Amino acid sequence: MNQEEREVLDTVLQEIQMLRADLKVSQRPILTREEAADYVGISARSLHSLFEAGELKRVEMGQGRVGYLREELNRFLKANEVHYHDEIGERGKRLFRESRASA
Repeated sequence: MNQEEREVLDTVLQEIQMLRADLKVSQRPILTREEAADYVGISARSLHSLFEAGELKRVEMGQGRVGYLREELNRFLKANEVHYHDEIGERGKRLFRESRASA
């Protein structure tokens, strides 16, 4: 096996390891703060702010660690779902009103 083939093999093995780690996370019912933030698509700080505002529940795991139930994160996402077309439609209406007001 030459150097180029070894590099390709190393890259493939690294990607397999990353996929295995992702799969492991995707099967767990409780996610860490960082995993939960990634899952929802926000920063860990924003996730904490949502907890403080009472919008998200979390579980205390001891020793200062907290976790977020995947079920709770899915509930939050569903409750706060923004439909792409609705968002585009609202933005378009606002731009239209602004353009008419400035004309």
